[in-house]
Amino acid sequence: MKTKKTIVANENVNVKKELKTTKRTEDEKKILNTRINLLLGQLKGVQAMIENDRYIDDVMIQLLAVDKAIKSIANIMIKKHLFREVLKSEDPAAEKTVNELMTIVTKFQD
Repeated sequence: MKTKKTIVANENVNVKKELKTTKRTEDEKKILNTRINLLLGQLKGVQAMIENDRYIDDVMIQLLAVDKAIKSIANIMIKKHLFREVLKSEDPAAEKTVNELMTIVTKFQD
């Protein structure tokens, strides 16, 4: 993780802080953006269901799908970040550790 030199002021506290950045590959960006676009489509569908007075059961099912889509995007980002940071340690057990952590994270999201 690299620290970007941009400095922003916190509106509430007037404290300046450096923004951190994460360099992602073009493939990672493509995967994430594809999933985000699908998510936006799902949300527009929910919005249309509400406008069309669809029954709550139908809307809730779609909202659950949106929730799972958000968690899926978060899991991808967490896993990529863990691999990027943990594998820098050159520990042979690092990949196993990342996979175990992702299993735990996924369990707590349900």
